Amino acid sequence: MTMLRTCQTGGISPNYLTKFVILLAILAWMVPAAARTPDNMQPPSIMQIEWQRHLGKPYELHPANPFRVAPVPYAQQQWQRTRQVMGYLPYWQFNGVTLHTDILSVLAYFGVSCNSDGSLNNPHHWSKSNSAFQSLLQTCHENGVKVVLTVTNFKSSSITTLLSSSTYRHNLVNNLVKMVTDAGGDGVNVDFEGVSKSVKPQLVSLMKALKQAMDASIPGGANVTIATPAIDWNGAFDYDELAAATDGMFIMGYDYHWPGGEPGPVSPLTHGSIWGKYDLYWTVSDYFKYGGQQNRGKFILGLPLYAYDWACTGSAIPGHKVSGTKGTPVIWSAAQAEAQGSGGWQWDQASQTVYYTYNDQHLHQVWGDDLKTMGLKFDLVNEKDLGGFGFWALGYANDPALWEAIRKAAFEQVSGGDTDDTTPDQAEEVIQPEPEPEPEPEPVPDVAEDVQLPMQDTYQPPQDTYQPGTDTAVEDMHQNQRDIGGEIRPEPWDAYQSHDTGKDLQSTHDTYQRPLPDPGMAVDTATGSGQDGYTPDKGKPGNGCDTTPGTGGRGAWGGLLLMMMVGILMLRRFD
Repeated sequence: MTMLRTCQTGGISPNYLTKFVILLAILAWMVPAAARTPDNMQPPSIMQIEWQRHLGKPYELHPANPFRVAPVPYAQQQWQRTRQVMGYLPYWQFNGVTLHTDILSVLAYFGVSCNSDGSLNNPHHWSKSNSAFQSLLQTCHENGVKVVLTVTNFKSSSITTLLSSSTYRHNLVNNLVKMVTDAGGDGVNVDFEGVSKSVKPQLVSLMKALKQAMDASIPGGANVTIATPAIDWNGAFDYDELAAATDGMFIMGYDYHWPGGEPGPVSPLTHGSIWGKYDLYWTVSDYFKYGGQQNRGKFILGLPLYAYDWACTGSAIPGHKVSGTKGTPVIWSAAQAEAQGSGGWQWDQASQTVYYTYNDQHLHQVWGDDLKTMGLKFDLVNEKDLGGFGFWALGYANDPALWEAIRKAAFEQVSGGDTDDTTPDQAEEVIQPEPEPEPEPEPVPDVAEDVQLPMQDTYQPPQDTYQPGTDTAVEDMHQNQRDIGGEIRPEPWDAYQSHDTGKDLQSTHDTYQRPLPDPGMAVDTATGSGQDGYTPDKGKPGNGCDTTPGTGGRGAWGGLLLMMMVGILMLRRFD
């Protein structure tokens, strides 16, 4: 009103007011899109990167040897399950996997993608007529393992369109129920990445409808789960509502440092003073806070069976990648072998993870896990009494020692004495009183219970891990190739376009220290800028592990105000 009165009394001419409005429009357009829209900030997961990398590539639809079944070392009645064990089986790993059906509880076949109208695309092996898939299904069912179909969508605009329409949601539910039941499956896992906060309630509605329809169509009830992020950048996942609507939430507890960012721990247990505040303990605490501790049994902590390899400018920790390069994933089995050939794993106290280095044209840092550090993550699950463990991905680690560690973390022994390295018959002989018993074989290390870690910088893993030439399933599948993809950038992510700028993300260990967001400020991962007035989902902050320097929302709008004042002065001068 003051401006209008001034204009009417001749203080400011109508021409001046027109110029002022035009100036405001130009300045608003100049504000970075990320500062205007704090949504769509979720970086791509390894699952998205791998899915995109394999699109359109050939795969064996009817492999001659589709999968292998690991021998069961003990009588199963000696073990009682205390935790669920869920594993993703990517369709491109179908003929390279060794199934530990005595340990797995849920196998998530990955999978099929959906469109914005709820229609489904190529289901790959998943079919009633595919004999290889039916053989896998029968093997799993005979051993009490549920087999579910993973449905994916990694495009933010497509997800928004789908979830915004009750008709499209209904289509998706009906199509999934038909595809799952026709093939004899047990349920569905939903992996939507790049979900907008604007459709947060509709995602819950979809999961409720999906669970209800699946339960009604599958005798004995279905298994319906959803993959959720380690840090909910967009505030799009209503943890407590999703927990109530589903049988479980697969928390993707990895990619805290991702291929496009600086080198660092892929799945840090802790953060110390150099890696920012975000780690697995923080993630679990966040899910307890916003998902409810009463739902802890629904939380499945997903863990990486891979490492990331960065070409670096030097050996310093934290390090810096070579400009213009990206990290590349390395499967678990290959990483264990390479570490042994490169002087062994080195211990990082801050993150309680390990890395190794090697040289080609550059020094490389490869960050991952070994048996000891993976055991610490198992301890976290048991310490917090979560529902179980999950893994990306089956086929990347057929290491018997790793699976023995998973067994000991997810089961408790209820009979038969110590059977670590014996068959059931041998175990019975061992517990019989003998005057001079034969020495027992060395047991497999109980990594889930042994949490004492050396503090030296030259931590050495147990020597009974992967030995080259023994993990034939992985070696045959990859033809002795060590990486599982990630070098090739997928098509631009609609949900992550602000990152696709040619500027590399910086870790919080750089000189710039990103301030922790408060409930009134959202921090954008691509620009480091925030927008006052935006409240993330129930105050949840974002991931501080990979972010670029920038300014907070108050600074961004302060600069805009300064530009407006300069513009006004210029207009008054030339009016």
